[in-house]
Amino acid sequence: MTVTAPPLDRAQSQAGVHQWSPAEKGVLVRAACRSPYAEFATPWSVDFDGATAHVLQREHVRPVSHRDQMLACGAAGATLATAFRILGWHAYPELLPNALRPNIAVRLTASKRHRITRRDIALYAAIFHAVPTREPQDIAELPKSLTAELLACSVAGCTSVEVVSAGSREARRASVDSGLLVCTADDTTRDHLAAGFLMQILRLIAGSRGWATHLVTGRFSADKARRHRLHTDDVPQLVLQVGPSPADESGANGDIPSAAR
Repeated sequence: MTVTAPPLDRAQSQAGVHQWSPAEKGVLVRAACRSPYAEFATPWSVDFDGATAHVLQREHVRPVSHRDQMLACGAAGATLATAFRILGWHAYPELLPNALRPNIAVRLTASKRHRITRRDIALYAAIFHAVPTREPQDIAELPKSLTAELLACSVAGCTSVEVVSAGSREARRASVDSGLLVCTADDTTRDHLAAGFLMQILRLIAGSRGWATHLVTGRFSADKARRHRLHTDDVPQLVLQVGPSPADESGANGDIPSAAR
């Protein structure tokens, strides 16, 4: 089954359709705190308003750059969307939804009930069992079904996934062996958020199928350098490498939360 990102348009919600309970809020925050970057310096916070969860930009977060902060906020949004489903709700995410409140990076609204699937359970469990791979593999060596599923992902047409093959000119220019290159059409804050959202979807899909990932972002700090190194008209934002998953030592529990039962 191919998992794609939910549409990033304005949520067609009905006021008062749902109120998150304290237990549900705990599930959502706990999941978000397992997003990339959260273990270093959490560059965002989460608040709730009725059926809505907001990922808010935190100010003066150091040493995280603004671009990395937006990647992290986008990733937290994707994690929350996954947790919404495990609580039995569709998530409708919006990036930078309110011009009057620019600190709201992502808004997710629960407006429709969702029947929990085995795939939802696997993706939710992957939130808590994600560990970095120590042996990134050439994308050509991955199962074709996994590669096809990863390459099919996008976020509202504003991001794309391409293969960087081992030994290719692009791989040498980016100083990586092989991986999935996440690109955007532009290099705005919204693009960074979308890239982070897609990055986390890719990580969770790989994790749900028993694979681990390694994230490479630091070599893409300058727009012109990124385009030149990878010889692309789009804007490379990051490379996600995929490899075998080492034994999970986190001890985290990714079972279905009691709030969803």
